[in-house]
Amino acid sequence: MVFCPVPSIFAHKLFGLNSVETKLLFKASVALILFTSSVIAEIIRGVLNSIPQGLFEAGHSQGFNVVQIMV
Repeated sequence: MVFCPVPSIFAHKLFGLNSVETKLLFKASVALILFTSSVIAEIIRGVLNSIPQGLFEAGHSQGFNVVQIMV
């Protein structure tokens, strides 16, 4: 995250922090968002892989679309 470009809005004082602290806060937020989104994506992938194929076939045979089967 050292070479992460920071938007120009963070180049001045914001929330009582100087520009360096604001840039660090932005970079830390981006790192946390990327990490959390990857963890959530893995959880969702695991949940979708755990659904048996028979449940999808049963939903299709009853006329449900993919979104209705997931719900």
